[in-house]
Amino acid sequence: SLMTKFNIKRIFQIILAVCIVLTLLFIFIQSMLPPETSEKESNKVGDAVAEIIPPETKPGSFIQINLRKIAHFTEFALLSLFVSLYIIFYMPKIKSALLTLPLALFCAFIDETIQCFTGRGPSITDVWIDFSGFLIVSAVIYAIALAVVFLKRKIKGTEKDRCIW
Repeated sequence: SLMTKFNIKRIFQIILAVCIVLTLLFIFIQSMLPPETSEKESNKVGDAVAEIIPPETKPGSFIQINLRKIAHFTEFALLSLFVSLYIIFYMPKIKSALLTLPLALFCAFIDETIQCFTGRGPSITDVWIDFSGFLIVSAVIYAIALAVVFLKRKIKGTEKDRCIW
């Protein structure tokens, strides 16, 4: 049973690492697209969203106008989910979690820098949208993880764990 537990933990670690790499690849590949291709993809997504949330409604109008900004936020929110889970399970130190923030900002700058070479204009606003997607999801996940740890400790009546997670 110990071997099975180890294997499951190792498989989950590999899956998270692959998800991190694939998410970064997706983000950077999207930034490499020429303006026309990028616009076509945005329009396809916009059409799909319009079927679910009509653009004539207030939420639908907001989404259609801000579709690209929402995509930036969502890509980095997803990246944050995978990174945060990896940190919690495999690098359980608060400083590891804090180190992901400058790395996320660096990835956001790289993402926008790539667009300089595609004919699309880079945007500092998009860097901050990317970073805020990462930061908000990280904060929520780490807050949940900390709450779980403190609840476990309270239930067990122990403070012996040195690991914060």
